[in-house]
Amino acid sequence: ALTANLALVPVADKLNASNRVLTDEQRAVIRKHPERSVQALKEANITSPLILKIIAQHHEQADGSGYPHGLSGTEIRGEAEILALAERYVAMITKRAYRKRMNITEARKLIASLADGKFRPAIPRALLSLLTDYPPGTLVRLTNNEVAVIVRRPHRHRGPFAKAIIGPRGNRYSGTFERDCSLLDFNIVDVEQPEVMPSMDFGLLWGFH
Repeated sequence: ALTANLALVPVADKLNASNRVLTDEQRAVIRKHPERSVQALKEANITSPLILKIIAQHHEQADGSGYPHGLSGTEIRGEAEILALAERYVAMITKRAYRKRMNITEARKLIASLADGKFRPAIPRALLSLLTDYPPGTLVRLTNNEVAVIVRRPHRHRGPFAKAIIGPRGNRYSGTFERDCSLLDFNIVDVEQPEVMPSMDFGLLWGFH
């Protein structure tokens, strides 16, 4: 996933910041980026046939309308479809110059509608199951009015776990406090979607040192 768009790196910021219709030249760059990313990986001595095939196919679509080769159905590896849908989900929840980002609920509904021939039906269902209603990384407001980041998915009969980063009065915590969102005081009441995300210590959130 981190290497599939290598060929777009030089132009990605410009494309994402543009609110104009893409030019033919820009569309050509986009359509060629799977093959160019594969070539860049080969030049870096990454030669795994599986990885290269997944990247080469990650914009093909089950109905044959994708690119660069118009593959369809089982010609496309399932892993490539998974990568394509994960990439689409990230795009949905990311702000662009030409549109607002979707919230998690909106993005989930759109993913659920994608079992329409563009993807084999099992792929969207699998991603929705993995994401859950509040995927890790989601900013949420709790019953006690804290703002927290989801850090673990639900497990068995317990709700997702979160780490509170902002107190009920809007004060920023110097550290983080773990919250079990299945407990009444820490139930999730809404998804937070601020224009500017608060700064976060990701090492502290995810437990990396």
